[in-house]
Amino acid sequence: MPCAFIKRVLRPIGRRGATALEFGLVGSIFFLICFSVLDLGRYFLTLTELRVATNAAARSALVDCYRASACQLSSTEIQTIAAAEPFLDPNDLNLTVTQSSQGTSSTSITVTGSYPFTFLLPAWQSYIGLTTSVVFQY
Repeated sequence: MPCAFIKRVLRPIGRRGATALEFGLVGSIFFLICFSVLDLGRYFLTLTELRVATNAAARSALVDCYRASACQLSSTEIQTIAAAEPFLDPNDLNLTVTQSSQGTSSTSITVTGSYPFTFLLPAWQSYIGLTTSVVFQY
């Protein structure tokens, strides 16, 4: 009887635990790729929302510039534009309007939108300031 017990204790473990080890190696890489894709998707979503908000601000500024000589967006208009974009924090959204005349023939309106962005994964750069601009000439 003691011989059978010693043989059972000393025999090789075999493949027990191999599945857990393989999952640990492959699963960590799989989850890193999944979270990276989600983080990049969040980045591109924020960039698209910023472009849409900047385009809306440019259209609103163009209408205001036809009405008055000063080309500025009111705080109410900025809040309305920011509220239309659900993935942007209205407190962090910065919209700037500049108007320049090129002689007597045309006027140019430039709207610049900027928004801070932070990646969640430390593998990427941790902070990026997103900036986009729209130019109208009339």
